[in-house]
Amino acid sequence: MRLRNQIILGYFVIALLTAVVGLVGIAMLNLVDREIGTISKKTMPVMEAIDHLRYSGMRIDSSTNEICILLDEEEDTAAEVAKEKALIRAALEVFTRNFAVYERIAGNHNAEEAETARLIQANHRQLLKTSAKLIALKEHGNHGRQFAVAKHAFEAAEQAYFTPIEEAHKLETAEFEEQKEDLERARIYALKAIMVLSMVTFALALLCGYYISRSISKPLMVLTESAEAIGKGDLERRITVTSRDEVGELAATFNRMAAELKDSHDQMSVAQTYLNNIINSMADALLVVAPDGAIKSVNRAACTLLGYGEAELVGQPFALVLVEAEPGKELLADFTQDGAVKNDRERVYRAKDGRRIPVAFSVSGLVDAGGLLQGYVCLAQDITERKQAEEKLQRYAAELKQSNEEVLSFASIVSHDLRAPLVSIKGFSAELGVALKEAGPLLDPCFTHLAEADRRKLETILKNDVQEALEFIGASVNRMDGLITAILNLSRLGRKQLTPEVVPMKGLVQNILDSLAHQLEAKWVSVSLAELPEITADKVAMEQIMGNLLDNALKYMTPGRAGELSIFAERGRDEITFHVRDNGRGIADEDMHKVFELFRRAGQQDTTGEGMGLAYVKTLVRRHGGRIWCESAPGVGSTFSFTLPVPCSM
Repeated sequence: MRLRNQIILGYFVIALLTAVVGLVGIAMLNLVDREIGTISKKTMPVMEAIDHLRYSGMRIDSSTNEICILLDEEEDTAAEVAKEKALIRAALEVFTRNFAVYERIAGNHNAEEAETARLIQANHRQLLKTSAKLIALKEHGNHGRQFAVAKHAFEAAEQAYFTPIEEAHKLETAEFEEQKEDLERARIYALKAIMVLSMVTFALALLCGYYISRSISKPLMVLTESAEAIGKGDLERRITVTSRDEVGELAATFNRMAAELKDSHDQMSVAQTYLNNIINSMADALLVVAPDGAIKSVNRAACTLLGYGEAELVGQPFALVLVEAEPGKELLADFTQDGAVKNDRERVYRAKDGRRIPVAFSVSGLVDAGGLLQGYVCLAQDITERKQAEEKLQRYAAELKQSNEEVLSFASIVSHDLRAPLVSIKGFSAELGVALKEAGPLLDPCFTHLAEADRRKLETILKNDVQEALEFIGASVNRMDGLITAILNLSRLGRKQLTPEVVPMKGLVQNILDSLAHQLEAKWVSVSLAELPEITADKVAMEQIMGNLLDNALKYMTPGRAGELSIFAERGRDEITFHVRDNGRGIADEDMHKVFELFRRAGQQDTTGEGMGLAYVKTLVRRHGGRIWCESAPGVGSTFSFTLPVPCSM
């Protein structure tokens, strides 16, 4: 017999007995339900109605007495009296509604309860009548014998009203107790019947279970033993159950699964070997660390980097290799147990010979299907050469900074030292001019002794050539003095201490445009000023940058053509770019390299200047960590652009 049929038969027997128990239970429940229905249909509504009738009388009594007390007070109690009268009317409604229920159920039950109902109704009317009379006498101020008689009548009506109600309550309570005893007897009978049938069902279920377990336990034991052997790694083990039921089919399936598992194990061994080859061929050092900090495995690159053999590292604490950045801090304590990767942190590994090796360190978590941390995979790349290169770059940067400072100092010294001989040249040339003026009248008598040609030649030399030479010397001295001053100013810009503050660029540019209003009007220049952002920078430096760019744009407007000037900005992720665009002469490509050079000016030189303005701008922009460039086309115009980092740092 197939196992499935055996189990179905056992379930059928148990289900049949369970159905019998259920049917008996349903019959017993129907008996109890009938008893409960009897109580629910008569006793409970009647008792609830009696309680409401009692409440109605008590409400009338309480409110009547309260009205009498209120009318005795000297204060205005009309609102309270009206409230109590409303309660009396509500009590009357409660009586009417619940008396109808009592009369319908109890009054029709037997003659005694019908008589009680008529008595309650009559007494309630008398109670209302005596209450109304008592209140009326009290409202008219009658406190004499008539009021005492009315009060006595009200109290007698109250006593007469509650007496049949209490009798009705006792009668219904006795009936309810009798019905409750019948219900308890029915409940005990049903309980006994269900218990007997349940015990019979339980005994038969045990017999069925014993029979079924006896027929399948032995092959299942064989199946369990074989499964445990396979679970321990004996993939050659096979199950010898030969029955043709489901257990036999399960045994055959298990044998096939064991064969497939062996094939999968063989394939996994090949894959593991392949993975180990990949790991060992990695250039980065790999260490797998357990949650307790012990090294579980390493690759060949790690052994080569640290100078250990694999057997020397496995099982050792990770602290043997990783030099803690903060002594006493738990290793990998900042790792979040969600499998996230912490990349490219510079840490230090300690080699077997004690060398400290800087590495780019990355760590990721190994978590199981339930999210439980199983360990860490630590990758490290030797960055010794990179660190050496960084140190070399830092050294070069320091040397470059020192060279720049020396150049600035040299420019300052040279500017100062060159100015002294220029002052002497300028002074002596002035004295020479004065001396020639004073010597002229003294030489005039001597000219008469010279030949005509010699006299004219001497006069030309003294009055024309020498004067012209002196004027050239003065002009050259002034130009040299201006160039020296420009060099000195440029060196000072390189040393100037910048003071960062919040600068509203639109307001700053508008102030510069206001100062250039006369030139803008004279050259018919229209200005478009877009919304500019606030930045953190040196305000004076920003005024010099924008002032030079705007002044430069005005200088090189095309004569006879209406000028256009546009100032706008663009915000990027890491920097803000400012643009100053004009429609002036423009700059040819071959002159573009001269734009930001010292003492170099591009294009036609018909304006005053030393060629230092854009050099100043370039220096100040670089001091703020930015860049500056120009895009231009001859006859079309130029756009000067510069960037400032966000936030601007100096």
